[in-house]
Parts: sequence; structure tokens; C-alpha cells
Amino acid sequence: DTRKQRWGGTIGGPLIRDKAHFFFSFERQPVHQGQSRVYATRPDKNFSVVERTNSWNYMGRVDHQLNSSQNYSVRLLWDHQPNYDQVLGNGTKDTLYIEKDNDVTLVGTYNWVIGRTKLNTIRASSVYEQPDRGSALYHETKDYTQAPPTLQYVSFYDQAGNEYADVRTMKVYGLDDTFSWFIPSARGSHDVKFGAQYQIGEHLREDQ
Repeated sequence: DTRKQRWGGTIGGPLIRDKAHFFFSFERQPVHQGQSRVYATRPDKNFSVVERTNSWNYMGRVDHQLNSSQNYSVRLLWDHQPNYDQVLGNGTKDTLYIEKDNDVTLVGTYNWVIGRTKLNTIRASSVYEQPDRGSALYHETKDYTQAPPTLQYVSFYDQAGNEYADVRTMKVYGLDDTFSWFIPSARGSHDVKFGAQYQIGEHLREDQ
């Protein structure tokens, strides 16, 4: 049997009348899906399991109008996914693993309207992601040396999966500035846009 649910809610309102507002949303999406594996050469390894995939999404935002020509906003997004009994390829039941994934994005935007035809937008961002995959034993002990070796056969593999202990941390920071200029003309109007963007990131991986 497969079961899928999706629910959540949103709320928003003023912090300062006609000046600052907030918005918050939450979404929950659990998916329970049946998975089966049949091995003709080793029927004793056949299995059926419910793969449990979860998703928790949170988003918060604040907008502030400084004056008639300047405003800024800050937005935070957090995606949390604790997933259990994940089936990997042609692995047996002994290779089922847990995946815990956390993604956090923070974005700040500043808009400045210059005159009646120009707009400058500055945006700063930070992205953080950390997927953590491994067996239940690994998540309990953080010691992969206690896990059995991976046994590779023609049609399946057993004891330990290829993604049995994979921890990664990814961070990306960005800054960009965009200038837009609307140029009205008797012979036709024009939109000019230019800017610059800078990003720096790092990717740390821990395989045990």
C-alpha cells in the first residue's frame, strides 16, 4: 500500500501598519510507499518494506517599506527530510538506510527606486545543505567500522549499501547587484539592465 498526505498552512499580517509585514508558511508531506525486491537465485533474500519519505517545509518572510522609494525583505526557507527504510538499487533488506537532509536558504533583498525610471536591487544569499545517509547502526554510533562489508553478487548486493555512510556539507554565499533603467523615447521605449554577481561555495564530504 502507498499512502501520501499533504497539508500545511500560512499566516501573515502587519507588524507596522503600511510599513512592515510578515508571512509564514508550513507544509508537511509524508509519503509511505511499498517497495519489494525479488531475487530468483536467492528467494530467502526476497523482501517487502514500506519506504517512509518525509518532508517538512518552513518559510518565513518580513517586508519593510522604509519610504516611498526604498524597501527591503528577508526570507528564510528550511526544508527538513528525515527518511527511513530507504531502498537502494538491488540491495537486500540488510542494506536499507536512513537519510536525513537539511536545507536552509537565507535571502536578503534591498530595492531602491531612483527617480521615475531607475531601479537598483542588491541581493545577498546564503545556502546550506547537509544530507546524512547511512544505516540505523551508523546513525546510532557514527562508527562505520562496525558495519559488515558489502557483498556483490550478479543480481544483488548484500550486508552494506554503497551509500551506507555518506555525510556532505555544502555552503554557498552569494551577492549580486542589478541596475534597471527604463528609457522612454518618441521612437520606442527601451529597457536596459546590467549588474554583477559573486558567489563562493564549499563542499565538504565525509565518507567512512
